[in-house]
Amino acid sequence: GERFGNLKPGYGANEIKMGPELGFGWVIGEALDQQVLLIKTCWGGRSVKRDFLPPGAEMPSDETLQEELERTRKRNPEMTMEQIREPYGRAYRDMVRHVEEVLASLPEKFPEYTEDRGYELAGLVWFQGRNDMVDGSQREEQYTRYTTRLAQLIKDLRKDLDAPNLPVVIGELGAGERGEFQAAQAAVAGLPEFDGTVAFAKTREF
Repeated sequence: GERFGNLKPGYGANEIKMGPELGFGWVIGEALDQQVLLIKTCWGGRSVKRDFLPPGAEMPSDETLQEELERTRKRNPEMTMEQIREPYGRAYRDMVRHVEEVLASLPEKFPEYTEDRGYELAGLVWFQGRNDMVDGSQREEQYTRYTTRLAQLIKDLRKDLDAPNLPVVIGELGAGERGEFQAAQAAVAGLPEFDGTVAFAKTREF
C-alpha cells in the first residue's frame, strides 16, 4: 500500500522491509543541498513486454492476442478480447498516475513544502527485468525488443511527465548470470538519442 514520510526502513514490500530506495536516498541526500523526494513505484512480477508496455510501443499482433484469448477461455469462457488487451501497459499507466497524484498533493503529504519553492523532476532510476529475462520468446530474440521497449518507455515517460530531459539511470538486473539480458539493458544507454542523459549502472556484483 501507499506510505509516505521521512526516509527509513519500511518502504519495501511491507512496513518492516526496505528496498534499494534506502541506500540510494542516503547517497542522494548527502550529495545534494536541496530537499529530495523519492517517489517509489514497485510491483513485483511485472514485465516491460506486458505490464509496463509504454503507449508508444507496439502491442502484440492480433494473431498473438487471439491465441492468448483462446488459451485463457479454456479457464474462463467469458473472457473477452478487451480484457486480454487491458493488462498491457497497466503498470505503466499506474506509475504515471501515482507520480502525478504525489506531485499534486505535496503540501498535504509534506507540510514543509511550499509552492514558492516548486519542484524539479531530477531523475528516474529504473531497476527491473527478471520477468522479461525469463521470458523464453524474448530470450530467443536475444532481448532486442526489450531494448526497444525500454527506450520507448523512457521517451514516453519524459513526454507524459512533461520532463523532456529527464535523466535516467538503468540499474543492472542482478538476478541470474550477467549475460544477454544485461547487455540489452546497457544497450539502451548506448543509444545516440540518449547520449549524456541515460546511464547504465552495473550492480550485478552487489
